[in-house]
Amino acid sequence: MNLSSKIFGAVFAILIFALAAFSGRVYLDQQAAKKDFAALEKRLDEVSANEKDTAKEVARLLSEFDANNKKQAIESALRSGAPPKFQLPLGCTPGVDCWIFNYVDADGAADSHKDYTCGNLTYDKHKGVDFAIRDLAVMKTGVPVFVAAPGQIVGVRDGMPDVNFRKVAPEIFKRRECGNGVRISHGGNWFTQYCHMKKNSIIVKKGDRVEAGKAIGFVGLSGKTEFPHLHFQVSKGKQIIDPFIGVKRSEKCRAGEETLWDETTKAMLSYQNLVIYNGGFNDQRPLADGIHRGLYKKSTLFKSSLKLFLWFAIRNTKQDDEVVLRLLGPDGKEIGGAKNTIKKAQARGIQILDVTSQGAWPVGNYRGEITLTRKGLIGDQTFRARRRITIK
Repeated sequence: MNLSSKIFGAVFAILIFALAAFSGRVYLDQQAAKKDFAALEKRLDEVSANEKDTAKEVARLLSEFDANNKKQAIESALRSGAPPKFQLPLGCTPGVDCWIFNYVDADGAADSHKDYTCGNLTYDKHKGVDFAIRDLAVMKTGVPVFVAAPGQIVGVRDGMPDVNFRKVAPEIFKRRECGNGVRISHGGNWFTQYCHMKKNSIIVKKGDRVEAGKAIGFVGLSGKTEFPHLHFQVSKGKQIIDPFIGVKRSEKCRAGEETLWDETTKAMLSYQNLVIYNGGFNDQRPLADGIHRGLYKKSTLFKSSLKLFLWFAIRNTKQDDEVVLRLLGPDGKEIGGAKNTIKKAQARGIQILDVTSQGAWPVGNYRGEITLTRKGLIGDQTFRARRRITIK
């Protein structure tokens, strides 16, 4: 073997040794990396488990803290004796899907009645604020009643039927005019009462302490009433208090300086002496009873219909109110209309426009409109509403 061959063999051996050493090192590094990754995954699992446990503990503590705050707020309210501040006592948007139909009779005189603005949205000796919902169909879907201010339940009645009191024997409601209801003490001899609630909907019992905003049942038609609504009544001892007046006002025919509504609720409850609270289309003439039950509000009709009936239900029309009804076709042009003057004031009135087909109705979207104008000493008031229907 010559010298060059020896040198080549030595170099080759060195390379083989180096490669083996490198491979062994790589293997060892890989094993070490696997151990490191395994340890890291274990640590991550431990951290994740700890985070979950920590999150559960934080959630539990927050829940306990919130419960203690609510309990303290209730106890503080019951001890303070200060006039409560009330939030909206039912789940709706005033002026959109609920309306005040009656206020407290703030007049005080026998055989006479005026609401806190000196208007006529009340009746003699009415003791509460009536929050009406649209109709019986809405009532059946469920409109929740909420506690208006923290306090303690001192009275509950449930189990009375949801029925128009004019359609049953009057003795059913003797001394039970409130129907299904809840009475709450707020401390300082302040009380609220919630009446005409839905049968078997009340979920609180006497003795319960309740925070503001807690659901206690649903709006109904129980007791001495003929339309679904919540009667919300405030008293201090045996004295009825109008929450819009509070305990002090310096001028008649206006709200008190410190009403019993909280600021958010007060902003939602602007006075409206007329509301157009329902409306729709039908292919048969609507009847008042059916309207109050929630019928006649079809979203589509057929082009073969002989007539279209546009209708609106209105709270508190007055003599000489001027009403204009219009039906507009898919092209936006008027295809029917009517004008009339109210001859007699009505607590709940209905206006109907019927338009006869001149053949098949053009397919498309139709719009119905009502405009009511009330003349006054300081200017006219105008009220408007719209409804739509699709004809196929």
